[in-house]
Order: sequence, then structure tokens, then C-alpha cells
Amino acid sequence: MWEQGCIEEAVIYCQRSLALDATRAETHNILGNVYLSQNRLEDAVASFRKALDLLPTYLHAFNNLGNALQKMNKAEEAVTCYRQALSLQENYPEAHNNLGQALGHL
Repeated sequence: MWEQGCIEEAVIYCQRSLALDATRAETHNILGNVYLSQNRLEDAVASFRKALDLLPTYLHAFNNLGNALQKMNKAEEAVTCYRQALSLQENYPEAHNNLGQALGHL
């Protein structure tokens, strides 16, 4: 739903899914992206952190958390997230790009 631009519906479906199984890191990550697209930055950060609590090696959640933190003008924390994502997968172009942008804001 999120990828099709149906943002409100995406929130509802993610919340329903998490009500059935709150242990799905992927759903928390998707919900975080939906919140990020709505500029609900604190909600997005909470969702990405929950995804990482459930799956500490979830490199996309690290990258997405970095994106949310960067939007909150927390470049130093964002850098840490991007570097964590790159420590899990060196060849991750988005994380390299995002790291460069965050470093430019330090």
C-alpha cells in the first residue's frame, strides 16, 4: 500500500499486522518508512528502533533510521547508523550515499 501511495491504508495494514504478530521486524521497518513519508519523524525512529531490537542485523532498518535522524538534524547519530549498515554489508550504495550526505552536515 505504501509503495502505491496509499499512505493512510498502509499505516492501518501495518498496525493490524503488528497486532497479530509484533515480532516482525520487516513490518516495523515498513511502518517506519510510512511514518517517514508523513514526516512523523519520532514515530519513524521508534519503528526503526523496534525493528532493530527484533533483528539487530537489519541493515535496511539502520539505513532508514539514519535517514530519519538526518531529517531531525541529528547527523552524528545518522552517521553511526549508516556506518552500522555498511559494517553489515560493505556494498550498500544507498548507505554510502547517505553517509556522505550526513558527513557533509557535521
